[in-house]
Amino acid sequence: MNAFAKALEEGRFYVGNVCDDCTVTHENSDGSGNSRDWDGARYSRTCAEYDLSLGHPHDLPQWFTDCSHIGERCPDDADCDCERTEFSTSECDLCGTNLHGARHHYVFIKRSDLRN
Repeated sequence: MNAFAKALEEGRFYVGNVCDDCTVTHENSDGSGNSRDWDGARYSRTCAEYDLSLGHPHDLPQWFTDCSHIGERCPDDADCDCERTEFSTSECDLCGTNLHGARHHYVFIKRSDLRN
């Protein structure tokens, strides 16, 4: 079992909400279109501390309870938006912005936990 899977199994992670700007930057390494409120320094610090993976664990329902199909994987033949909130005012767990917009679920695991 790899270190990321072990951390998930042991519950050493959290599911965070990430804004569109950070999602594009993290997935495509392109922050050129980010808003003026985007905090690149905070984004970099958070990425240095945590390893991130887009989504949330469906097979570990004790750790995430907002999913409409707890304990089951997303249907392969349907568009499932359970890993995305279309509109939120919550703070982005990567850059800290409070700008209104979509939030994507990410699994955050401390990089120090992946070295054990």
